Amino acid sequence: MANTFRVKTKANVSNLDFNKIYTTPESTTTVILGMTLTNKSLNVVKVTVKLGSVTIDEIRDRFEYTNNGDGVGTDNLILEPDTLLFGELPNVNDASDVTGSETNDFLLMETSKREQNEPVSLLHDVPIPSGSSLEMFAGQKLNLQQRDTILVKCDTGESLDFALSILEIS
Repeated sequence: MANTFRVKTKANVSNLDFNKIYTTPESTTTVILGMTLTNKSLNVVKVTVKLGSVTIDEIRDRFEYTNNGDGVGTDNLILEPDTLLFGELPNVNDASDVTGSETNDFLLMETSKREQNEPVSLLHDVPIPSGSSLEMFAGQKLNLQQRDTILVKCDTGESLDFALSILEIS
């Protein structure tokens, strides 16, 4: 895996529409190490920074039950992450979808669900005083997945400079 430190900058951020600062490349994970926004104007400006993410994660849940046939409760039970168990364990002697013999009964159920990220604001109309800088992520990190984007907009045109310090892992 290649690790590459980069800086992405945008001078004179527009107030007409969101400016795309960075998009994570395919097959890459990005760690935001720092973000600096600088007000170059003589007045207070308000800035909005968004994380555009529509990444879809598929989560698989698995429930496994085995019984050695001795007729006594659970001999082996595996619950993987994000699995919720409601009610009682199935009675393998009565279950119609059980495979196995009297000495080695087995039941496996697997479910899958998809979670989709949505675009969110990291900063929303945050005021930056004249001649000042706002630094984000000091001591914190934000992970981006492929195709995630960082967008910025200022209420006053050509008054804001933006710098993003990142680590790309590919």
